[in-house]
Amino acid sequence: MRLQRVEVPAAHLLIVPRKQLDSQLPTIDEALEIYLAIKGQGKGKLFFSHAKRNISYLVSCLGSRPLDCYSTADAAKFRQWLIDKELSNTSLQRIFGVVKAVVNFSIKEQGLECKNPFDGVYLPSEVNKKRFPIKNEKLKQLQKECVHLDDDIRWLVALISDTG
Repeated sequence: MRLQRVEVPAAHLLIVPRKQLDSQLPTIDEALEIYLAIKGQGKGKLFFSHAKRNISYLVSCLGSRPLDCYSTADAAKFRQWLIDKELSNTSLQRIFGVVKAVVNFSIKEQGLECKNPFDGVYLPSEVNKKRFPIKNEKLKQLQKECVHLDDDIRWLVALISDTG
């Protein structure tokens, strides 16, 4: 509270930017609550768990800030953080999709005067991803286990494994 009233020497070196202290906009966590309360009506458990998980990734990387305190540089940092976690590009696009949806919904629903910094961020696409076949020794091991367990499901797995 004191920091909001007094100009602090070397404030630019603080972890929390001054703009964040002055912002009256909802934080990303509050935006998520609004998104889930309104858009989540009639949706299944999966909708809620995916939205919460994807926003938790953002909070883990950048912290919970007011919506106008994220920048496109933060979005790029978040993208790199996800890439460093070795997520597939499809997962990366899915996570960014949810984050963009939550922020866009909150901006539109509350009539906020800010832009979505997560819009327009370059996300690599997976083209020509090489998928390797299951090795023969692993396939034979799987088939032996299927015969050993001897039930309908295992017989189906064994049958499908012979198709290549």
